[in-house]
Amino acid sequence: MPEAARLHCPIRGSLRVPQRAADQLTFTEEKQRIDAIRYLIQRGYPKENFGVETTLFKIGNAGRNSFRTDFAIYDQPFGDLRGYSLEGRLEHLRVLAEIKRDNSGSEQAKATQVRAALQLVPNIETLGIYWDDVEQRFFYRRIEGRRSIIHDASISQTRIAAAGKGMYNAATRQLEGK
Repeated sequence: MPEAARLHCPIRGSLRVPQRAADQLTFTEEKQRIDAIRYLIQRGYPKENFGVETTLFKIGNAGRNSFRTDFAIYDQPFGDLRGYSLEGRLEHLRVLAEIKRDNSGSEQAKATQVRAALQLVPNIETLGIYWDDVEQRFFYRRIEGRRSIIHDASISQTRIAAAGKGMYNAATRQLEGK
């Protein structure tokens, strides 16, 4: 594979994955993931806090099934959390992301992956991201009455920057137009 066609991830370095899918017309999911990671790093999210292709939960009989996310961002370096249990890592989770190559199954992915994961995460301030070739969205939860409701907005409508513990409040204010 020519060097120019290889992808370079800001977290994992050079990858042996082509930019384009087999049809040579569309980009691979890996290219979309790298674009999302770069976008967030440019907005101040520390690259050492990213975990790529991480397991969020073990579910089912004896934890045989796992719920994975394309990448997660924690409130401290991911390397410091490697020895933690999954439950221990969840306490530090600030952003979870689902990346797709194209938009064809976006509604199902948002419902069964992003929204479902946010409902299972204990910290109400954790943000979700859905990213594909057409749409890029942030998801966040609010308590309304006695229920946790998930809202979303286009990333292009926000100017979100990582602000440490204030990240969630800043993000939700911007997403809600306040």
